[in-house]
Amino acid sequence: MKNIALVVVLALGFLSRGTAQLNPYQYVVVPKKFQEFDQENKYHTSTLVKYLLGEAGFTAYYDGEVPAVIIDKCKGLRIELLDESTTFRTKVFLAMKDCNGSEVFRTAEGDSRIKSFKESYEEAIRKAFKSIEALNYTYEPVQNEDAVVTLPFDKDVKALPEPKEKEVVQRPSNPAVIQQATPGEQRYIDKRPQPSEVQKITPAPVAGDVPATKGKDASEVWYAQILPNGYQLVDRTPKIRLNLYSSSLPNVYLAENETQHGLVYQQDNRWFFEFYKAGERVVQELNIKF
Repeated sequence: MKNIALVVVLALGFLSRGTAQLNPYQYVVVPKKFQEFDQENKYHTSTLVKYLLGEAGFTAYYDGEVPAVIIDKCKGLRIELLDESTTFRTKVFLAMKDCNGSEVFRTAEGDSRIKSFKESYEEAIRKAFKSIEALNYTYEPVQNEDAVVTLPFDKDVKALPEPKEKEVVQRPSNPAVIQQATPGEQRYIDKRPQPSEVQKITPAPVAGDVPATKGKDASEVWYAQILPNGYQLVDRTPKIRLNLYSSSLPNVYLAENETQHGLVYQQDNRWFFEFYKAGERVVQELNIKF
């Protein structure tokens, strides 16, 4: 009984340390080609890892696609896939590394004995990812991240009229940016949230439970062009409107474009694109011509 209690205590301690280690990081970079493979997104590993990160609450970007507005690269982590597979068994770990290349977190082993490489890697990665899901990650900036350097200027500036104590001036165009000025100090605080491309995705609704379509008119035809791992949907321009990546389920695709990430699925001979926007689930009916 004592041994069981010790294991529980150690497990809780591990999860606590992992959460504390990951919460200060704002985003995760996913390589388009993991070092273990000879081509980009082999067995759909990069697509799957990025999707699972979004499901776990992380903001994830492909390598080279981190927005320029994020200047401090040390606010992010890089996830790597460590492959220790044998002839008859797929075995992987996922490791998070900081901007200095130091390992911050490593998952438990994920394994599979499925013969198909694609299905085997998917099962192994999903098993390994349970270690990350258990952390219940939430981005929590360090307490002094928004700290402001305070410079006394009461002895340097003579011509500046003295405003009222703690007078606050807000920019009408962005109330999240605040300036304070008093006779003894001057400060500037910018608490605007960083943009995120990742939206949490909920499972497709069951038959008869499709919400009203919002946004795009379903009469607009998008044409499906075959890719090695799915399709790309283009309009008459032609402009690529959506990329579809095959999943393990029939007529269900992982979908993404420059602004949305979600699922495209068929229901009652109709196609729907489901994603989250500003915390609200949105379902759009698509008119796809295959």
